[in-house]
Amino acid sequence: MKKIIIRIVFVLASVVVIVSCKSNEETQAEQTIAEYEKFVDSLNQVTMDEAEPNLAKIEAEFEIRSQEAEKAMQELSEKERAKKVEKLKKTKTKYVKYSETVKNNIVKSSLSPLQSLRNSLFGVGKVNEHRNFNWVTTENALAVYEQLFEVYKEHNHEYTKQEIDEIKLLLVALNERKKRIEAELSSKERSRIGVIKFKMNAKLRIDRIGARSNEK
Repeated sequence: MKKIIIRIVFVLASVVVIVSCKSNEETQAEQTIAEYEKFVDSLNQVTMDEAEPNLAKIEAEFEIRSQEAEKAMQELSEKERAKKVEKLKKTKTKYVKYSETVKNNIVKSSLSPLQSLRNSLFGVGKVNEHRNFNWVTTENALAVYEQLFEVYKEHNHEYTKQEIDEIKLLLVALNERKKRIEAELSSKERSRIGVIKFKMNAKLRIDRIGARSNEK
């Protein structure tokens, strides 16, 4: 009987130790996950001037903390893990958006002023110095003209004479592309594009007169 009692006490003691260890592991896991989340949140305090030259370090640190957080998840109970899954997804999404913003700023700062202009008018990488508009089709032609006109209207007071001259050349190239696909456009689309072209040409002539010199 005494041996049985001793054995039971030993088993109970072992259970207590296991539970205690598991509790410590869970506590450490939650702390690891919390530090991962704090790290991502703290990136909002890092300016672009600081982030751009240090992006590789930031990404390396993120990868380490992300892997540690994923590993820590395995130490949590099923109930606690379920609570954390969605939160970790949101944290990763937040980081991805931040990383993309920094990368876009790096690309933008490395571009020539005229390429930055083309990107702002038509989208990143759509048009380069060759002004090729073969990507314009009957499906998107009107939308391209509308976007060009809306962006120009919003920023026309900011453009230099050189930039306005570039926009004129871009419009000429776009018009040439439109001629090749014009037969497949509806009369409504042709009419709308005609109005945009008329307004754009008029604004370009007027805006260039008062535009700044090419130095910003």
